[in-house]
Amino acid sequence: MLSINGIDDGKRIIPKDPIPLEKGKQFKVIITFLEPLEEGEKKQLSQFCGIWEDTREVK
Repeated sequence: MLSINGIDDGKRIIPKDPIPLEKGKQFKVIITFLEPLEEGEKKQLSQFCGIWEDTREVK
């Protein structure tokens, strides 16, 4: 089991940490919402938008 930090921007969940998983494998995922972001944390969200892109094809 691997846990990483992320932010829900209302449209998608954006990882804040790298996801070191084996390429080419699919994984079951549990998404847990912890607490609302504080105003200062919301401003930090913009630095993470668009930095991860999954180019794998769905099989």
